[in-house]
Amino acid sequence: MIRTVKYELPYDKALVDTVSIGTDVFRFLSDTAFEYGTSSKYRLNRIGYHVARKLFPSFSSKLIQTVRDTVCEARKAVSARTGEKNPIVNPHPGRGLRYDKDCFTMKNGRISIATVEGRKKYMVVPAPGYEGRTCRTATLRIKKGRIFLHCQYETETPPVKYWTEHDVVGIDRGIKNIVACSDNTIVNSKHLRNVKGKYRYNIARLQSKGTRSAKRRLIAMYGRERRFVTDTNHCLSKQLTGSRYGVFVFEDLTHIRKNSAKGKMGKKTRKLIGGWSFRQLETFVEYKAEALGKLVVYVDPRYTSQTCSCCGHIDKKNRNGASFHCLKCGFSLNSDLNASRNIADLGISVLGRVVSQAPQCSP
Repeated sequence: MIRTVKYELPYDKALVDTVSIGTDVFRFLSDTAFEYGTSSKYRLNRIGYHVARKLFPSFSSKLIQTVRDTVCEARKAVSARTGEKNPIVNPHPGRGLRYDKDCFTMKNGRISIATVEGRKKYMVVPAPGYEGRTCRTATLRIKKGRIFLHCQYETETPPVKYWTEHDVVGIDRGIKNIVACSDNTIVNSKHLRNVKGKYRYNIARLQSKGTRSAKRRLIAMYGRERRFVTDTNHCLSKQLTGSRYGVFVFEDLTHIRKNSAKGKMGKKTRKLIGGWSFRQLETFVEYKAEALGKLVVYVDPRYTSQTCSCCGHIDKKNRNGASFHCLKCGFSLNSDLNASRNIADLGISVLGRVVSQAPQCSP
């Protein structure tokens, strides 16, 4: 498994210039890829590598190749998300500059990194638990005048433990309830929605002003809202993975935003879904569960809210807002809890098909 540790480096103009030129290289290669309609690393290298070397002579050849890879991967990601065959990918400060083992090394806190002024060396204090480990991939980012190096360490993945159906918990995510678990645990999103609503109101007021000071305030407010949501998801994922359960079952909501944009939902609902950070919670649960030898399973979300968890009867009229009442057997329950039980049942059915470990063959 891969874990990322962030280190702060001393301010060095060489690093700042390297990231700045890297952004220009990204823009050039992105425009070239768009012009030729390609997301192939091989073809983009053949078309744009030598031109980029002439335009940016201080930028090393290996760094150009890492930017090339970043451009192609970004284009493929946008294509998979939006369906566009030839998407436009613009550079942004948060992306940073990627380094691999040929232009970056780190061991025992000693960092050697390629810049526009040649190799630079720095010393940092290794994070607890990572002393003596070698890191060969990293991302250089600059934020608010400070330079950070995000180092990716590859560690041994703990073996997945043996789990039974009694260790499975279904988790239904929603707008009004962040999560509803099949063990009758509900985490309400009232506080989260209230805080986000205040930020949205203040942001709208600042956007209407349009002054320079308002724009500076906007940037700070966006960051506060994002950090608040991230902290909420971190705390919730830690609470989930720290429970006695070993298999966490989620609905696969990959295309929910695409489906909501087709006119099936109202404007208010689409706005709520657009600001819904369900994927971030999934990611946090995934990596925390992986470190504990636990599993995360995804199931088909169709009819989980319309199916009776008691008799299995499916009818759209079974659910009425937050309440669920089966028209066939009369079973009544909170609609989110009923959905979470259906999700758990689906997870149990696929648990036997999940290969947790590669088979061990005797020599």
